[in-house]
This record gives sequence, C-alpha cells and structure tokens, in this order.
Amino acid sequence: MLDHSASSTAPRVVLVDDDRETLALLHAFLSDEGMDVAGVAEGGAEASELIDRLLPDVVLMDVRMPGVDGFEATRLIKERHPWMQVVMLTFNDDLLPAGDPERFGAFAYLVKGCRAGLMRDVIRRAWGRAAESRSRHLARTPL
Repeated sequence: MLDHSASSTAPRVVLVDDDRETLALLHAFLSDEGMDVAGVAEGGAEASELIDRLLPDVVLMDVRMPGVDGFEATRLIKERHPWMQVVMLTFNDDLLPAGDPERFGAFAYLVKGCRAGLMRDVIRRAWGRAAESRSRHLARTPL
C-alpha cells in the first residue's frame, strides 16, 4: 500500500459530487488553497474504485447522489480504509441526520457555500486525523 501522508505537505483529497459545476468550484478552491486534488468522481459508485486506487487522505462527499448516495459510499470507504476521513457536503443541512457525524463514518458535515476558511480548516483537521489513524492502523498491521 502506498503511504502518501508520510511525505506530503498538503492533504490529498478526492472530490465526489454528481454536479460538475460543484466539482469544478471545489477543485479550484482546494487547488488555490495548496491542497492536492488527487481525483474527482461524479457519484458514489465511481468514487469507490477511484478511492481504492488513489488512497487520498480526505474525501469530500456529496450527501445526495443518484445510485450510491454519500452515506452508503462513506460506509463502503470506511470498511476498506478505516483511517481515511470523509467530509460530507450538502446544500441543505436539513438532509443531515442529527447528532455526531462519526456515527455515520464521517469526520464532519459541511453545508456547501460555507465560509472558505471553515472548509479549509475542516479539511486540514481531517487530514491530521487521517495521518494519526493511518499510523495506528499500520502499526497494528502485521508485515
């Protein structure tokens, strides 16, 4: 398995959203913030293969998508890559379940259009958690 986090100075992020305009805006914002956008997917089913191949630190995941929605895609990601962090995005926070996002495998929930600084800070905190979790996971994995 590749360990991108050991030498990386920026979070490796995969974007998952069924709206191409949203993907383009997020890609531009993250690139401007110096983050490594490793890949983009237009749905939860497409994201699974991409994430398995790219092994990003953080996934920005839309909640509502046709087919495999963000909650199901997050569950699948966390089953295979428990150290990876998912930040779930939505236009409408009424679509989010009440309570702790970690109950659903997510690091955090963000509303699309939130302050740029908030998104940047949440992604960077998720990146830190991914690095910690990956180190613990690798320490438990026999050689």
